[in-house]
Amino acid sequence: MLWLFDKDNSITAKDASEEIQGVYGQDSIAQRTCGKWLKKFRDGDKDVEDLEDEPRSGRPSNLNDEELCLLVEMDPKATVRELAEVLQKSVGSV
Repeated sequence: MLWLFDKDNSITAKDASEEIQGVYGQDSIAQRTCGKWLKKFRDGDKDVEDLEDEPRSGRPSNLNDEELCLLVEMDPKATVRELAEVLQKSVGSV
């Protein structure tokens, strides 16, 4: 996302999501998520060293982040759908 923004800082959330989905699949990112990140980048918040999720309400995730990271390191080209299948989680969770 940051690469797309740096390439064209006027990119729309729709165009960014379509470009990312073209590479990683339809379930990889939502237009709303792209909009959220583009707003952060336009506001000057491009610190890639601090990309942790902010605290939020709701049920905590039961996804094993370490297992997910290991799978991505083993196969960086794996799709979200493939990772979800291996982890037996929903695509949205992954």
